[in-house]
Amino acid sequence: MRYDALIVGGSYAGLSGAVQIARSGRPVCVLDSGRPRNRFASHSHGFFGQDRQSPRQMIAQARADLAQYPNVTMLDTLAAQARRDGDAFAVTLASGETLHARKLLLAYGVVDLLPDLPGVAERWGQTVLHCPYCHGTDGRLIRVGALFLASRIRPASDLAEQLGCTFVDGPQGPLIQTDAGKQTSVPGVYAAGDLTPGIGNASMAAADGVLAGASLHQSLIFGPLSALERVASA
Repeated sequence: MRYDALIVGGSYAGLSGAVQIARSGRPVCVLDSGRPRNRFASHSHGFFGQDRQSPRQMIAQARADLAQYPNVTMLDTLAAQARRDGDAFAVTLASGETLHARKLLLAYGVVDLLPDLPGVAERWGQTVLHCPYCHGTDGRLIRVGALFLASRIRPASDLAEQLGCTFVDGPQGPLIQTDAGKQTSVPGVYAAGDLTPGIGNASMAAADGVLAGASLHQSLIFGPLSALERVASA
């Protein structure tokens, strides 16, 4: 089947983008590996209306809401390859099946590269933290000597490289460059969330996904929106 939009990544950014496209009645497919970046945390803080909720519960509720739209397909699988196919894109799944879509939204996030120190990986997201706004103290006092940790990151997939997207150097690692509408350097390919420059925060990722989804949908309605897209579709 050929979709109007295919979203790689089903966490905050991907699902937020998907619902914008779903609301338009366009056929959209979401691919998700079930491994969100914040899966190690038991609770999330600072998200409007969802304070102290489990990250997985928040994602489960968002998936349930999205599943009510008959034009939405959600597949629990990995995307192995992506390429331009004429005026659209072809994405090959881990199973070998290939899906086609007019537009892509990359929202598969990043992987934290933790220092090789005893106990860090086991405590990541619980008592070894990177964001005081997402996690913060629950009243307990924990005696430590000193602990400062900002992980390096890498994209959770190499699909953007396969497609030829331009990257920029972020403070923690490479990020996908996008314009104000979240389109990458490749016409028709959008990116949102932790993959792109910004603050690594669930609320920001969701907002980023909303912007990317709305921009992608507008391009489906009005056709090529940039000089790059006009060249690509000529």
